[in-house]
Amino acid sequence: QGKVDFGYKSAGFVGRAVGNATGQEMQLMRCTGRGQVFLAEEGSHLHPIELQGDAICVSAESVLAFDESLQYEVRRVEGHGIPGGALFTMQFQGT
Repeated sequence: QGKVDFGYKSAGFVGRAVGNATGQEMQLMRCTGRGQVFLAEEGSHLHPIELQGDAICVSAESVLAFDESLQYEVRRVEGHGIPGGALFTMQFQGT
């Protein structure tokens, strides 16, 4: 509702390479303008989270939307209980 423009946001060459290598690739779209945007993922229950300066790690496939003011990066998580000894996840941080 309102006047909202939708556009593709490229991850860039490095972002695509990292995403392909780690399995944490995100296809991004930028929404700009004034109004409301309604988002859904196949009827899933969504849980908006306000970070308030904190950080959270999630799999890229679990991310539906985030504010462009957040910083994000692919992080390696290591542990004895992880098959292969490590996995990759997305870390989001900011307010």
